[in-house]
Amino acid sequence: MQKVRFHPLFTLLLLTLMLFGLMMIFSASSVKSLAETNNHSMYLYFQKQLVNNIVGLVAGVVVAMYPYTKWKGWMLWANGIMVILLMLVGFTPLGLTVNGAKRWLDLGVFQFQPSELAKVVMIITVAYWLSIAKKHNNLNTVHTLGKIAIYIIGMGALIGVPENHASVVMIIILVTGTMLYFAGLNRMLFFGGIFSGIAVGALIILTSEFRRQRVLTFLNPLADKLGDGYQITQNWYALGSGELFGVGLGLGRQKFGWLPENHTDFILGVIGEELGLAGVLFVIVLIVGLYLFGTSIALSAKDDFGSILVMGVMLLLLFQAAINMAVISGLFPVTGMPLPFVSYGGTSNIIMCMMMGCVYNVYSHTKNTELN
Repeated sequence: MQKVRFHPLFTLLLLTLMLFGLMMIFSASSVKSLAETNNHSMYLYFQKQLVNNIVGLVAGVVVAMYPYTKWKGWMLWANGIMVILLMLVGFTPLGLTVNGAKRWLDLGVFQFQPSELAKVVMIITVAYWLSIAKKHNNLNTVHTLGKIAIYIIGMGALIGVPENHASVVMIIILVTGTMLYFAGLNRMLFFGGIFSGIAVGALIILTSEFRRQRVLTFLNPLADKLGDGYQITQNWYALGSGELFGVGLGLGRQKFGWLPENHTDFILGVIGEELGLAGVLFVIVLIVGLYLFGTSIALSAKDDFGSILVMGVMLLLLFQAAINMAVISGLFPVTGMPLPFVSYGGTSNIIMCMMMGCVYNVYSHTKNTELN
């Protein structure tokens, strides 16, 4: 175990984002909480998220305490357990279907999404392989790139096919590709990978009626604004009515049964309605600030493994937030991508806290711990 050092400004931004998320979850879910408790409590989802945050923070500190330089021995076990969990979801009755997607593992006492945990395991594994490749100067080789490609395709298939969770596969590919570039991948190979990824993405969309319909809805949501385009249309109403400073915290109208998933993936719509453009920009500033300070930690890491690991974690945070905001803005088809530390969610929130634990772990090993 090691003494954990906390970057002051990174920690301030992180806690501010989490507290802001709690506040907005309370506002967005109050009506739903009353309905589900027969008007007994408006704090149902707020209390659940508070517990999620506490568990997540504890889990993050635990991750930060065990030196990342000793993680090598656990990677094979972690990946083996990950494969088993994903197979339990996809191919056994333990897999729970929610809103038409089979992504949850139901163990009776609790439920969670193994695909969220897979993000952590895959980022750590790829970061370690890249650090070894850099050490031996064989990053741009068939052996290294082939191994990573097979790993990503195999894990992606376990997540994307039985669970129908293309958004997680997409974010993993984006993060892994950018980690490769950060590690020093040849630019021709990098851009070739981008075009290949676009081609694979188009193929995935074309071979799924469900995804084709989402793309068609994305292209013209107003064509069926009471059907498939209902959610994004109602979200636009929320954003538009907020204008610059919003209608007031807690005074939004779309949460009264009009905007689906208003406390989860579409919570930014509630923020835009109640706090206006100013509230949305506040979230963006916090997330970009976290990314920038996280990047400074990555660049100051004492080894390639720590540097690439932190960069992978911060890229995940940035890409996930960007995709969520693009969906809310109508610039990307609707996906099940929560807004980190703001959207309601148990597994996603706890796993994201664990990833921040990876950042603190690496920061605790840096020679200069006064990054700013």
